Amino acid sequence: SAFEKCENLTIIPSQWRWVRIIEDEAFSDTGITKLPEDFSIIEKIGDLAFFSCKNLTELPEAIFVTPIEFGTGVFSHCPIREVKRWGVLKNIPNYFFENSKVERIPNDWGNIQEIGMGAFMSCHISDVPDNWGKIERIGVLAFNENNISHIPLREDPLKYGESFAFVDNPGYDDFLKYVKKLKREIPVVKWKRDFRGRYHFRDLQRAREEAEKAARENVYNT
Repeated sequence: SAFEKCENLTIIPSQWRWVRIIEDEAFSDTGITKLPEDFSIIEKIGDLAFFSCKNLTELPEAIFVTPIEFGTGVFSHCPIREVKRWGVLKNIPNYFFENSKVERIPNDWGNIQEIGMGAFMSCHISDVPDNWGKIERIGVLAFNENNISHIPLREDPLKYGESFAFVDNPGYDDFLKYVKKLKREIPVVKWKRDFRGRYHFRDLQRAREEAEKAARENVYNT
């Protein structure tokens, strides 16, 4: 990619204003400190485009104002602490903020319809909106390893994916008790980390397929 691992690059080049597509890993592992305010021309931001930008601590509010196609893990491993608004964003991609510093998200989901696998995994979120709004699907481990004590409940929590989205959160045990009262069965999920930090799943076909798909796409082989 054009600027990958340019640690001394702290400012996005001025040519940004003419760019429509930001390629995969374009600015990963760079030293950029902020993103431009104008995203009006950009149509697509590729996989891991800003992966591990250690000085990128905030997002401009304009980033979700216009429709943009986002790839996997765009802001993964960036120290971003807050998302102020979702704007027109409809899908939060897989691993979008994985292992970032996100503590706060908007108090409603706006137009969001899908939250991808591992989207907020290993962040610092303690509160999520009480209402799921338009969300139709939540990916495996979407909120794994956060500080969420209250998990919003629906009449059919297994239909949308919540049952495997909130593992390793303070409120997960209470969530399981709620599901048990509904007399619904949750398959036992067992996993372990390998040396790359990728999860391996057992006893759940859907989760296993998701993990295998991520491995095939070499999401973390950067």
